[in-house]
Amino acid sequence: MSEEQANKPHRKAKDKKKNSNHAGVNPKAFAYAKPGKLHRQAARSHDVKEKRLHVPLVDRIPEDPPPLIVAVVGPPGVCFFIEIPEERAKSV
Repeated sequence: MSEEQANKPHRKAKDKKKNSNHAGVNPKAFAYAKPGKLHRQAARSHDVKEKRLHVPLVDRIPEDPPPLIVAVVGPPGVCFFIEIPEERAKSV
C-alpha cells in the first residue's frame, strides 16, 4: 500500500476552429428579415413574462378534508377503490 498510484495523464485539448460561428461569412443570411416582426415578438415575450409576475394567487386549500379511510374492494390483482366520507367513517 505504500506504492504511489499511477494515474492516467490528461488528454490534450483539441484546437478550436477559427470560424465556429458562421455569422461572419454572410451577415445578410443571419439578419432579421422583418424588423417589425422582431419588435412584436420582443414585446409579446416581455408581456408574457410580466403577466407571469402578476398572476393572482389561488387558494389551493380544499373546502372538504380528504377522506380518512380508503377501502379496497375486489379480488387480488383487481384494484377498485371506494372512498368513505368522514361522516360514514365515524359511524362504521
